Amino acid sequence: DQSKQAMKTIVAYSIFLAVFASIFGACKKDDAEPPPDTRFPLPLITKDTTGDEFIPGRDPSSFLGKFIVDMYYGTAVTAQKVDIVVIRNDNKANVKTIKADVTSFPAAIQVTGLQLATLFDSTIKLGDKFEIGADVTTINGQKFEAFPVTGNPYGADTAALPGSSFSIAYVTQCKFDVAYFNGFYTVQ
Repeated sequence: DQSKQAMKTIVAYSIFLAVFASIFGACKKDDAEPPPDTRFPLPLITKDTTGDEFIPGRDPSSFLGKFIVDMYYGTAVTAQKVDIVVIRNDNKANVKTIKADVTSFPAAIQVTGLQLATLFDSTIKLGDKFEIGADVTTINGQKFEAFPVTGNPYGADTAALPGSSFSIAYVTQCKFDVAYFNGFYTVQ
C-alpha cells in the first residue's frame, strides 16, 4: 500500500512539475529577433484625375498628364530613391527620364506633351503610347528598372498584388468632333 501511495505522489508531483514548467516556459521572454522584412519597395503609380486622360491627337502639345507616385507598402518599406521614366510604343531599349531622384512620397508629378516630344526628339503621332514607370534604387543601392529589356520589373509575382499599379500609360487619341467639319459629309 505504501508503495502505491508513493507512486501516486510521484506521479502527482511529476504532473504538477510539468504544468508549472510549461506555464513559466510560456511566459519566458523570446530573445530571438523577428525575421527581417523582405518586402521590396514597390512603386504605386496612379493617374491624377485633374490631368488629361489621353494625349489629344489634334494638339499633342496641349497635353498635361498628372500622376501620383507613392510606395505600395507606404512608409514601412521605402526606397533610397526613385527615377520616373517613360517609354514610347513599348520600346524598352529607349527609356527616358522624366524626373530623377524622387525621395519623398507620395509625389505629385506632371508631364506635358511638349516634354514628351522633346524627350523622344520627335513629334507625337496618332496612336503613340507613352508608358510611365519608376526605376527603384533600394536602400542598399541596388537598382531595379521599370522597363527591363528582358524579364519582369521588380519580380514575377509582384503584378498579382492586390491594388498594385507599377505603371500608367497615355495614348494619343483622335476623337471625332463634329465642330471640326464644315459642309455636307457622311459618317460611315
